[in-house]
Order: sequence, then C-alpha cells, then structure tokens
Amino acid sequence: MLNRSKIAVGLVAALSVSALNGAAFAATQGSLGSTSTGTSSLDATVTDLVQITDVNDITLSAASASDPLVGSDSSVCVYSNASGNLYEITASSANGSGSFLLNDGSNTMAYTVNWTDSAATTVALSEGAQSSSNFAGSASTSCADTKVSSVALSVPAATWTTSPAGTYNDTLTLVVAPN
Repeated sequence: MLNRSKIAVGLVAALSVSALNGAAFAATQGSLGSTSTGTSSLDATVTDLVQITDVNDITLSAASASDPLVGSDSSVCVYSNASGNLYEITASSANGSGSFLLNDGSNTMAYTVNWTDSAATTVALSEGAQSSSNFAGSASTSCADTKVSSVALSVPAATWTTSPAGTYNDTLTLVVAPN
C-alpha cells in the first residue's frame, strides 16, 4: 500500500510539472502481452547562438607622416544560427568610456573602429554601444563557407603626429549577439 501511495504522488508531481511547462503528454502505454510497445513525444528547443573566433592582435602603422595609423583583422569568423545567420556587435575599449582610446600611460589617442560583415556591409562602431545594424555571419562555426568579417582601426595623421612619443595600446573587446 505504501508503494502505491508513492507512485501516485510521483505521477501527480510529474503531471504537475508537465502542466507548468505547457507540455501535453502524448505518450502511449503498452498492454500486457508477449510484447508491449510504448511511445513518447519528444520536444527540444534550440536557442539562438553565436560565436566569434579567429580574432587576432592588431598593430597600427602608417606609410608616412601624412597617412593615418591603420590596422585591421580581415578574417574574423562570426557564426550565428539565428535566422539569416544575423548578429549584432558591440565594441569596447579598455581605455575608453564613450571613445576608443590608445594609451601610453600618460597620453591618449582616439581611434575609430569600422566593422565589415560577410556581405561587405561596413559600419562605424561607437564605443560601448551595440550596433544598430544586423550583420551577416557564417552558417559554419569554422567559417568553412568563407563568410568572414573584418575590423579596421584608424588614428588620423593629425592626431598621431602631434602626440608625444611612446608605445600606445588598448584592448578592443568585440561582443557578438544573435539577431
């Protein structure tokens, strides 16, 4: 009698959890015989996922003092399983708060960040703000479909040529989110 009571409580608890999740039991039970068959309905939910890989360090340089300091990473892989493989991006500067800044410990130089997606759409990013554009990513986590994105950085010649000598650095963080 005690075992039946435990089974009944367990069955009521299982039905309650199912009702809370909005799932309806569609399982069928087997009958007593030389063989018996039962079936279960299965549900799985896959959420939107993204992944950024193949991010490289960037060195900025200029061909002459009249040129901006420029640098880029032209093979960033952004995978998205969202509809159309779309994603959004947020770029932030470890030295900046509203601006992308290179720092030598005492001095700063502002730089710009441009993002280009796999469909060749280029957008200037604002420090710490999620992009207002939807970007096209890859359907492959390794970008085997060759759909890669790129990031380009630039410091105007008028800025870097009037800055004190030194080694300026920053950490640029790129955060992607499905869209």
